[in-house]
Amino acid sequence: TVQALQIPLGIEQSALMQALLKLENEGFIFKGRFTPRTKQEEWCDRRLLSRIHRYTIDKLRKAIELVSPAVFMRFLLQWHGLDEENKKEGQEALGQVLEQLEGYEAQTVAWEGDILPARLNGYNHLWLDMLLFSGSFMWGRFNKGTENGKAHAPMRTTPVSIICRRNLSIFVNGNQGDRQLLSHVAKEILGIVQAQGALFFDQIVQQMPGYLFYQVEEGMTELISNGLITSDSFTGLRSLLVPDKYKNGRRPGKQTFTMQQAGRWWIINGNVGAVSDSAGTTSFLANILLKRYGVVFRRLVEKEKLLPYWRELLKHYRRLEARGEIRGGRFVEGFYGEQFCPARSTGKT
Repeated sequence: TVQALQIPLGIEQSALMQALLKLENEGFIFKGRFTPRTKQEEWCDRRLLSRIHRYTIDKLRKAIELVSPAVFMRFLLQWHGLDEENKKEGQEALGQVLEQLEGYEAQTVAWEGDILPARLNGYNHLWLDMLLFSGSFMWGRFNKGTENGKAHAPMRTTPVSIICRRNLSIFVNGNQGDRQLLSHVAKEILGIVQAQGALFFDQIVQQMPGYLFYQVEEGMTELISNGLITSDSFTGLRSLLVPDKYKNGRRPGKQTFTMQQAGRWWIINGNVGAVSDSAGTTSFLANILLKRYGVVFRRLVEKEKLLPYWRELLKHYRRLEARGEIRGGRFVEGFYGEQFCPARSTGKT
């Protein structure tokens, strides 16, 4: 403190403050509160402070007790509410689940076939449609589409993500498929929606009199697979999951979904605001991973498609650790490299 320096140096407080401020401007010392429970402003040598900080982080890392992959798997089941004790209920809980899975890419059929019912008691597809219609969330393929626009995968296995609509600029970064490789019908649909904005399926069909109904559906499937369009609800995707032979007539015990019930169809790229900068995107996605997994390390996230390089994530996590916002070290044995987690999940593990 200034008072502690003033006694041995015998310098007036004003002169001492000027000298300290000059040293601070030159980068030799830092000002702050470094001693626990102190209320006075303190000054510390930059190199000494860096060494203290490094020692503190090393001490915290050494205090971590490794757990086995089996323990970590049990933790993940609880973290995602996949065990009966932690399973959630209701539409509001669905919003929490979708935020935790934001940007996660899964096959279309898996979302309502496995992922959401496993996390929510009594899952109802209307919950998802209501959240999508409200504009809170949206679905789409945000990873680069197929290399050949015409050779798209079946709708069941096409990977899609569900994201908060306000974060669209984070996930749309020019990774959509090459429009020049699209089939003629897909290009025509895209041109219609580009020119007129969001349209209902029947409006699109009416403007394509030279095509059969199923050809328009195939064109829509192609555009979805290439990450170019989305709709107001999940119903359009459900309709495309139904095999053609079952689309005419009702199936006993099965609910019928149609393209007409999907709401409006619109171009994903046409609804993006200001594109996020690289650092902002990395920070956002790094925090999403902490929310999704509780403990993050390279091997765990290497199959996720919508992430920056691990080295960029690592820089961000080290900054958060240096600020004391997360813990770093090794938490799960059997995996190389640095691992990071929020303080609240350290105890749970």
